[in-house]
Amino acid sequence: MGDLNKAWARLNADLGKITANKDAVLDSAAQADAFSQKMPLLNSRINEVVNILQQRGSTAQIYDASQQMVLGDRLIRRVGDVLQGGENSTAAADGLARDSATYGSVLTSLSAGAPVEGKQILAEVQKTWSQLDAPVHKLIAAAPTLVAVKDSANQSSLDSGDVLAKAKAVADTLGRIRTA
Repeated sequence: MGDLNKAWARLNADLGKITANKDAVLDSAAQADAFSQKMPLLNSRINEVVNILQQRGSTAQIYDASQQMVLGDRLIRRVGDVLQGGENSTAAADGLARDSATYGSVLTSLSAGAPVEGKQILAEVQKTWSQLDAPVHKLIAAAPTLVAVKDSANQSSLDSGDVLAKAKAVADTLGRIRTA
């Protein structure tokens, strides 16, 4: 019976860590959702800038704007990786921090040298991008918590099997006592 109590205490501790961080997990999911909804729209607008630059821009500007779309896709992927928790979440959060800083600086650079039509679109993109700054930073800050929750979830899965095995052993012992 003592082994069952110990196994149950480990499982309870794992589940306690998960429920204690429920708000952080739900907030992170909301932040990721907000980001993932807006980022494809920014990529679409950047594509419009690429089309304008193909008519009136330099090859360097076209390249930078095209790379910005690739970076936008990578940001979406990194947000998903952070949200997953686990061992890759910390690296994804670091990459998200670097990529978001790069995205902002390239956006500023593109705006400086773009034709008038491109500048108007880029101003709108910059406004939307600035709204995504808070969700990005919240996700980066939440990454360690998400790692801990994922680890606890994985451990609780293992510990629940241990609880079942210990409970079966207790039941078997009780069954032998009743028949004796």
